[in-house]
Amino acid sequence: MPHNMAHSPLAMEAHMGKQRNGLWLRGKVWWIVYRHAGTTVRESSGSTKKDDAKALLDLRRTASRQGQLVPGVSKVVMADLFTLYLADAVAKHRAPPRLHQICPWFDVVVHKADDGTVTFAGGWKAQAVTYDVLQRYVADRQKAGAADATIANELAAVRRAFRLGKKAGKVLVVPDVPIPHVENVRESFFTVAQLDRLLTLLPDYLKAAVQFAALTGWRAANVFGLTWEHVDFGRGVVRVPIGRTKSGEPATTPFTHGSALERLLREQEQARGPFVFHHRGERIRSYHGAWRTAVKKLGKDGYGEQFDPKTNTTQKVLKRFHDLRHTFAQMMTDANVPEAAILELGCWKTPSMLRRYRITSDEAKKQAVAQRDKHIEAERMKAKVVPIKQAAG
Repeated sequence: MPHNMAHSPLAMEAHMGKQRNGLWLRGKVWWIVYRHAGTTVRESSGSTKKDDAKALLDLRRTASRQGQLVPGVSKVVMADLFTLYLADAVAKHRAPPRLHQICPWFDVVVHKADDGTVTFAGGWKAQAVTYDVLQRYVADRQKAGAADATIANELAAVRRAFRLGKKAGKVLVVPDVPIPHVENVRESFFTVAQLDRLLTLLPDYLKAAVQFAALTGWRAANVFGLTWEHVDFGRGVVRVPIGRTKSGEPATTPFTHGSALERLLREQEQARGPFVFHHRGERIRSYHGAWRTAVKKLGKDGYGEQFDPKTNTTQKVLKRFHDLRHTFAQMMTDANVPEAAILELGCWKTPSMLRRYRITSDEAKKQAVAQRDKHIEAERMKAKVVPIKQAAG
């Protein structure tokens, strides 16, 4: 396959015959030379036939004129694109991309230094990654038992890496990505009574964090990563700084004097440490075991429902810590808080993202049903009234 010359121009001059119209014969292989973006590019045609080299030269010159030429594109590997992706995430103060499943599949070597710096090396040629290849990736991951939502997130990372590669002039084409259709609508939240009961079953070091998550809708990483420098009792605000949320944007939750949230934070202040929620002064990093044990003790109330597209059935699923975020949205909805306020407080970008949780207001539905019943009764009363002219006749 054609590749750019790795030698200096003078070395090429010594090993090649006389250039004629952009063509050189080096040994038995024809090379081409052309100008692009103010520089001279030398490239092997990979062929011993002059006509093949001439055809390639014409293609390169045409692509250069149309702004569609990327010299050295054949050398770009997946590690180059993942490096761009990581740099973009760091620049935007976002969490680094999760590529631990993608990298081995594409033969990319990942190295993590002692200081936490991550680098990528090698891997497939970028131009070899096509729609068919990505379809095989989907099939392999599904066979391994990965959820469609997980696969969709992984392929979204691949697409993002290619888009950045195109912006950087490293690739010409972003391949079509066969992202699986995700049916991950989940109806899983705690009622007030269920949450109160759960708090009695949790270990003491988790109780305040769980209450806080239900009152704010924050994700687990933000709850357990909260430090006192981001709690402002004077202004009545607790916040997640830029770069710490899923979207990378800052998040704030206000509280008033005497509110449940303020009382909770004041109680935590009594055993003050660097983290608002901690276990013996240390950040809480492992809570899943204690969480599952407590939730299972709730019996049937510890399970929600999720649609499974593989079996076309609704499955019972153990409620997760993340379902406290659902609980927050449901409680706000039941309290008739306007949707715009719920979106802003919960950092949902669109109403559709909120509705994926199947958040509904039972009170609103009751009012709608009552309104319908009144309408039916009114129509029946109209039917019983006989017009005067018709009765006279």
